Amino acid sequence: MPPALAADGWQVVLADVADCAPVVEKIRADGGSASGHALDVTDADQWTALVEELRATHGALHGLVNNAGISRRLRFMDTSHEVWRQVLAINLDGPFFGIQACAPLMRDSGGGSIVNISSIAGQIGYFSPSYSTSKWALRGLTKSAAGELAGWGIRVNSVHPGLVETPLLAGADGFVESEGELGGSTQLSAGMFTAAGTSVQKALGIDDTVERFFQHYMDLNQWLLKPGLIRRFCELTAPTLEWLLELGVEVPAQVSTNAHMPGLTRAGVEDVWRAHVPKDQGYGLVQVLDRARKSHDVDAVLHARVEGLLSEDGRVTGVVADGVELRAGAVVVASGGLAQDPALVERWFPDALRAGESMFVVAAPGSRGDHLSFGEQVGASVAGDGWGLLLPTAEFVRYHHWQAGFPPTSRVHVNGEGRRFMDEDASYAVSGGLIDAQGGVAWMVFDEAARTALPDGYADWTPERVTELVGSGHVVTADDLTELAGRIGVPADRLAATVERWNDQLPLGTDVDFQRDQTLAAKGVTAAPVPIATAPFYATRVLPAELVCTHAGLEIDGSAAVLDQHDRPIPGLYAAGEAGGGVLGNRYVGGGNAVANALTMGRLAGQNAAAFSR
Repeated sequence: MPPALAADGWQVVLADVADCAPVVEKIRADGGSASGHALDVTDADQWTALVEELRATHGALHGLVNNAGISRRLRFMDTSHEVWRQVLAINLDGPFFGIQACAPLMRDSGGGSIVNISSIAGQIGYFSPSYSTSKWALRGLTKSAAGELAGWGIRVNSVHPGLVETPLLAGADGFVESEGELGGSTQLSAGMFTAAGTSVQKALGIDDTVERFFQHYMDLNQWLLKPGLIRRFCELTAPTLEWLLELGVEVPAQVSTNAHMPGLTRAGVEDVWRAHVPKDQGYGLVQVLDRARKSHDVDAVLHARVEGLLSEDGRVTGVVADGVELRAGAVVVASGGLAQDPALVERWFPDALRAGESMFVVAAPGSRGDHLSFGEQVGASVAGDGWGLLLPTAEFVRYHHWQAGFPPTSRVHVNGEGRRFMDEDASYAVSGGLIDAQGGVAWMVFDEAARTALPDGYADWTPERVTELVGSGHVVTADDLTELAGRIGVPADRLAATVERWNDQLPLGTDVDFQRDQTLAAKGVTAAPVPIATAPFYATRVLPAELVCTHAGLEIDGSAAVLDQHDRPIPGLYAAGEAGGGVLGNRYVGGGNAVANALTMGRLAGQNAAAFSR
C-alpha cells in the first residue's frame, strides 16, 4: 500500500514499532517521498508527539490508514486475560488513539480520509474471541467516528478482507484449515488407533509383532496394496502411538469391550487385539495434538480453504488460499476424503450409491475431495479408486450409532433365501462384504420382546421409533414367521428353520455356525440373547449405507511423498490420511485403521516435509 500511494505522488509517512527503513528506502529508490517514524500505537502520547511532528514538518495531513494489528489464534477458553488485553490494545485502542490524534490536523488541512483495516472476522463469528471482538469493535468505532467527523470533511471507512499475505500471516507458518477448527473426521471418531507391538499390548501380556500385523493387513486386502508401503506403515504405528502417549494421550493398559471404553479392544478380525481406545475419544486425541501445536508456536489459519498448489520447475512451493499465495518449502496435503461431495463419490466410490436414499455420510464437513484437484494440478497419481468404508445399518437409520442407537441383541440376519449367513455382530472389516455377497441387501429379523427391550433416548433404535417405522414401510411386521416371510419375499420354511436353529444355539450361549458367542464375549456381553419367539415379528432391510471414509487419495510412497503418473516423487509434496492413497485398501482392517493412517503417515509426512524444506 505505501509504495502505491507514493507512486501516485503522495508524501507517505510510515509509523510502526517495527523498522520502517526498508519500505522507506524502496519508496525513495523508486522516486517517491517517504519518512519513517517509531510508534507504539497503544501509546496515546506517542500518537500526539507524532502528529505534532507532522504539523511542524509538513503542515498538513490528508489521510490515515490504521493497519497495525495482531492475532493470537486461541480458542475462547484458551485466551488468557493478558492476550485479551494485548490484542484489543493494538487492534482497537490503536485506531482510537490514532483517530483522536490525527483528526484535528486533518480538519485544519481541509479534510481527508481515514481507513481502518478490519477483517471478515468483524462481520462473521470467528473462533478467536480477542481477534474477533477487536475487529467487530473496530467496525463500530468506524461508524461512530464517521458520524462525528463528517462535519470536519473527514470520511471514515473500514474494510473487511479475508486472508491477506502479510507479515502477520507469515508468522503463522503451519496449518491452513478450511474449517473453523482442526481435527476433521478424527475429532468426530472414537479415536481408536490400531497398532502392533505397543507398550499397552505388552502391559497386558500380548505378544504382537510388525510382521503379524503386516501379514494380516495384506491378507485381508488380498495383496492389492503395495507391500513396501504397508510394511512401512505397520512398522511406524507403534512408534507413533508411543509418541502420542508421551504427548499426553491416555490409553490405559486395560481390556476394553467397545470403542467408547479407554483401553485395548478388538479392531476387526485380527488374531490379537490392536485397537487402542484413547480417553475422551477422537476429540481428546485432537485436543492433545492441538496443545502440542501451540506449545511449539505453530500457528493455524482457520476458515481459509486452499484452492490450489504453487509450483516452480516441477517442485511444489506453496499453496493458494482465499486468493493469496502462501510460499512454503514443502506442502503436506491432509484435507480429508471426498465423502461430502456427491459428484466425487459417484466418480471415486460409486458402490456407495447402491444404498440409494438409505446412504448417509458421517465424515467431517471438510471432506470435499480438495486433494484430488490439488493432485490434478501437478500430475499426481491416485490410489484407492473404488474403495471406501460403508458400515452396514438398517435402511431407516440416518445417524451414526452414537445417536441412532443399537439394534436389538436378539436378531438374526437372513439373505433372500431366508438363510442366516453371518455373525450379526461381525466387525465392519468384513460385514459389508458379507452382505454384498448376498446381493447387497439382507433382512434383520427380530421380535416384540426385542423391540420393547430397546432403550429410549436415541434417534432411531427405540421402541416407539420402530413402531412408527412400521407405518412408513421401513419396518415390516407380522403375527407369525410364515406371514413375515411372505411379506419380505423369502421362503417361509427356510426362515422358520433359520430362526429355530438360532433359538437352539444363541440363547444357550453357543453359536457353532458363526461363532457370534465369541464376538459377544469380546464386547463384554455376559447375558445370552433371549429367543426370537414373541409375536409380533419384525423385519427391516440391512445394507452397507453409512459412508464413513473414502480411500481414493494422492498415491504416496513409504516416505509419504506424493507420486506422479510415473511413480516418481513430486518434489515438495506430501500427503496423509484419506488424502494420501495406498494405505487404506479394499478392506478396512477394523477400528482405528483410518486414525492410525492419518496420524502415522501424517507424522511421517511432516518429518520428511520439514527435512526437505531444510
